Amino acid sequence: MIKFRLDKILKEQNMSVSTLSKLTGISRPSLSAMSNNTSRSVNLDFLENIMSTLNVGLTDIIYEEENKITIRYNLKNKKPWYVFSLIATNSKEEVIFENEVGFITQKEYNETTKEYYKSFTSLEKKEVPWGQLQSYNFVVNPVKYSTEEALSTTSYKNEFMELLNFINILGKENMYKLLTALINDSLVNEELDFEELLIIPTAFLGMFYFTFDNNKVVPVNNQNQNDKNYPKIELIKQ
Repeated sequence: MIKFRLDKILKEQNMSVSTLSKLTGISRPSLSAMSNNTSRSVNLDFLENIMSTLNVGLTDIIYEEENKITIRYNLKNKKPWYVFSLIATNSKEEVIFENEVGFITQKEYNETTKEYYKSFTSLEKKEVPWGQLQSYNFVVNPVKYSTEEALSTTSYKNEFMELLNFINILGKENMYKLLTALINDSLVNEELDFEELLIIPTAFLGMFYFTFDNNKVVPVNNQNQNDKNYPKIELIKQ
């Protein structure tokens, strides 16, 4: 996303938007939009005029803001649930998500669920070892989620929606990266009663599949996201 440093430059030169408007002949609303980064486009003649008046270069006044999310996580609890504290901030260091998240085991599968798993093209040519398969739900605030009363409360529904919005911001590829990190720091360090395939079901972006390789989990059917609107992510274990 293209951003302007006009406000910063004006402060450094002790100049107001009104003064710059008089010097350049550019309307004050146009300059204010650039200064506040609310302008959706820029006139090249205006830009050259501003650079000449302020004696700055193009890279001094325009920059591309990196779309990046930093996710800090810490394993707080292993039993009876795997619970992580998680805080995510954007490139402006604004908190966009902060809560506990974790995995809750599903011990039984019904036939409908099994057929749903088998319908995925990535598994059509693979014999699924149902006896060795284990599934987990990825949820917000696992301790609260485990109580039936919490599921009907407004506060938990709000937390659920916050997680939903966060996952939609990340996109599926980034969610695979996040889940891989969380799983490798929790589940794979335990004595597991399954060997080949781990499934993390969510209600948001479909199913997330993982296989084991040298005591680490690796994603299955992790297609790259081509949409540039999805951010880059940095994972920091604390």
